[in-house]
Amino acid sequence: MEDDLVLVMHPQLLMTPSSISEAVGCSRRAVIKSRLGSTGMTSKAAIIGTMRHDLFESCLLNSDFSKKSAEMHAHAIVQKHAETLLGCSLYDYDEAHTQLMQILSEVERFAQKYTLIGKNHRSVGGAILEGYGLQNDLWVRADAVHATEESVIVPELGLKGNVDVTFQISSKSIPNTIQIPRTTLMGVELKTGHNQNPQNAHTAQLALYSLMLRIRHGSVSNSFVERGTEQYLTNVGEEHVASHGGMLLYLNHKGHRALHVSSSSGEAKSLISHRNVLAVELKNSKKPRGILVHEKLDDEIDPASDKKRCVKLN
Repeated sequence: MEDDLVLVMHPQLLMTPSSISEAVGCSRRAVIKSRLGSTGMTSKAAIIGTMRHDLFESCLLNSDFSKKSAEMHAHAIVQKHAETLLGCSLYDYDEAHTQLMQILSEVERFAQKYTLIGKNHRSVGGAILEGYGLQNDLWVRADAVHATEESVIVPELGLKGNVDVTFQISSKSIPNTIQIPRTTLMGVELKTGHNQNPQNAHTAQLALYSLMLRIRHGSVSNSFVERGTEQYLTNVGEEHVASHGGMLLYLNHKGHRALHVSSSSGEAKSLISHRNVLAVELKNSKKPRGILVHEKLDDEIDPASDKKRCVKLN
């Protein structure tokens, strides 16, 4: 029988899922980046990606994907990031505005396909969310935006982070089409780069965010109610609990791809183990270090013993 125990090293060090996902590939690089930090001031792709996140979230929050509304949001977003744009040598306002607005059409297509946001209540909405790896496909419909950039802190696991978007969704497994849709909360991890092939770092990041949301909001039960020969998932009082999985959304000006990512207990423990490695290495990297230098002092030299003083340079 699988246990639910996990060892957490240095829980006072709150790690982010993004840093842990980097530690999966190379713990040394993750430690160096965590210590030195990265502002993104010199990365054009990073700042454009941040701005696209802002536009995506603004359109969802205002339930308006029209070009006129998006233009207003885009103008405010470019002004907000003006100093950072200068830092990455992007001086042209029109160029930054154009690159930002390029994704609007795909944002609108995503909303029309997967959400009821911005639609009338007679619209059905919803689509199949492709299962990643061993996960099954899932029919999903986002009924409302629960939060954007939701700050989640889980001190018992030493985790912290901001979830890009948290949807209140209706979902049911495929191919069980007779199942009553279950209403839960689902986190979305948005990636706006050109590569839409799933990466292990991205799935690990989303798996941790999904785990954090389940700890914060509670997790769905697996109880059933028998109705003849059919089984229906119960949905009483579950509107504000988190689903086991999340949505990994790749979206750029060329298209979008959404995946259903859910981790098993063993996979979650493995990610916490990577978190522990990162925490231990960060703890060790902050210890005082230096070298020993032997320095002769003229007024303290004993001709018989030739004493020396040891000085530790930190």
